[in-house]
Amino acid sequence: MAHPEYVILYDNISSAGMERFSAQLSLEVEKFTADHLKAVIRRDMEKGLVRGDLDVRLAAFLINSLYIVFMTSLVSSHFKIRLREYLEIEGPLDAREMEGHLGRTIAMIGQMLHPDGFVPAAVS
Repeated sequence: MAHPEYVILYDNISSAGMERFSAQLSLEVEKFTADHLKAVIRRDMEKGLVRGDLDVRLAAFLINSLYIVFMTSLVSSHFKIRLREYLEIEGPLDAREMEGHLGRTIAMIGQMLHPDGFVPAAVS
């Protein structure tokens, strides 16, 4: 929240109209982030802190995607409206409110990753 310009830059560079400018920058940023997150998940799987049956690549992608949508919700009018509707927020989106939602999001991710946490039903 202290540096919304970074999120705005990320959102702008990821838009369809910026493709010719974003290719190299996106590869550098996304590769670093993806490699780091996958390494953390693998490390914690080996320690028994993360479920051993995860698809590491998909888990890393989904965690990062949640982060991106959450951060974009701080700067984009559309995503602020979306956030308000899904989370049924009626008051202002202040720092305290957002920290609470972020904390609950992190806790939910932790439950899904933890060996003894949330176990999803089989997908048919």
